[in-house]
Amino acid sequence: MQTPDPEWKKTACILCSINCGIEVQLGGEHDRHIVRVRGDDAHPASRGYVCEKSQRMDHYQNGADRLTSPLRRRPDGSYEAISWDVAIREIADKFMAIKAAHGGESILYYGGGGQEPHPLVHRQAKPEIRHAPDCCFPDSCVRDAPVRP
Repeated sequence: MQTPDPEWKKTACILCSINCGIEVQLGGEHDRHIVRVRGDDAHPASRGYVCEKSQRMDHYQNGADRLTSPLRRRPDGSYEAISWDVAIREIADKFMAIKAAHGGESILYYGGGGQEPHPLVHRQAKPEIRHAPDCCFPDSCVRDAPVRP
């Protein structure tokens, strides 16, 4: 059982582009596990609300099946771990080949999951797809709930 630190620490949820304000209690080995999550009442956008995704924050951060490096698919369908430098170079090379063959407009940017906006990619996206919502609140939100596995 993870014993929570009684102190609530302010942070932001990274699981969608809204980045709601949350407060977390840490516990477990070296206080590396998020054991409780609640909305931050002082956050100007989310005003204390959080959706159910943030309640599983520790699963995303510490889950046993979490990927810890990029994977490259082998011809036989299996995967091999590669470095970030190799992954970024290979992906960039593939994008450049697509752009050279079909033009830059053939590449669609779609962001979400807390990464948005990527400044370098975001400015290349067409205006109508830059701000497509991927989360809504507060109707489906919960407050001050224990973390769900």
